[in-house]
Amino acid sequence: MTHTTMKAIQLRAPGGPEVLELVDLPMPEPGPGTVRVKAHAMGAGGPDVLIRNGTYKWMPPMPAIPGNEMAGVVNAIGPGVRELVVGQRVLVSARELPQRGGCYAEYICVPAAAPFALPDSVSFDDAVSLGNFQLALALLASNGNLPARSILVPGAAGGVATALVQAAVGGIGLWIAGVPFAALLTALMFLLAVAQVGAAPVLVCATVWLYWSGSAGWGTFLLVVAVVAGGLDNVLRPILIRQGAADLPLLLIFVGVIGGLLAFGLIGIFVGPVVLAVTHTLLRAWLYGETTQSTK
Repeated sequence: MTHTTMKAIQLRAPGGPEVLELVDLPMPEPGPGTVRVKAHAMGAGGPDVLIRNGTYKWMPPMPAIPGNEMAGVVNAIGPGVRELVVGQRVLVSARELPQRGGCYAEYICVPAAAPFALPDSVSFDDAVSLGNFQLALALLASNGNLPARSILVPGAAGGVATALVQAAVGGIGLWIAGVPFAALLTALMFLLAVAQVGAAPVLVCATVWLYWSGSAGWGTFLLVVAVVAGGLDNVLRPILIRQGAADLPLLLIFVGVIGGLLAFGLIGIFVGPVVLAVTHTLLRAWLYGETTQSTK
């Protein structure tokens, strides 16, 4: 059965999520030197939001189809194409196309040189996240391909905040269980959590030490704390990202944790970052006039 139309997400004018429409469009046909890719997975990211609200630097003309990543299979090839074959697994990145967007559709036609061949070991769902690495490589190459001596990470997407909570919960558990050097171990848990290792290594070692010391009850208690602290990241990260907690700089939270720990002890893990976060927010509002306005 030959399809003459396809489904796509399209917007006719910038705006909120309500401007996105599910539409039927004519099936694109590959011309000379181009191929048609059938979508199996699509990526969703920040550039798609910028296209939707009309602020993207490489804004496609209206009506526009958002979407910068698509993984699928080559469905048809145009005359003169030798690089790809029908049925081949590929990743389409709009960064390789004449204009951005276009991937929120069942099919897309692109130049034959644009898609990246996908090995069978890479799933379609995983492939659409590879655009993040493509962007990272592009940023590293933006200095004229000179060796990078340092990299600045201005935000942590909520990871530092969740690391702070994990370390605090684990630190309180260590203190209650009577584990020596609880403050030092709490700082170590925070560093491990920031590095996405988590607080579990420290808590598990402390639990083993308690059992070995004959404190089976406290060991069981700390084991429960370890399970709770380890699961906090999956619960807190989406909440913090949705509430905008990811806007605080990594260095600010880190300095707050270390400074608070040195000044106030274990409770300083909470006090330090809160004081610096409030000061940071008020200072930005005073310098740049950033205020929160309610909308009806």
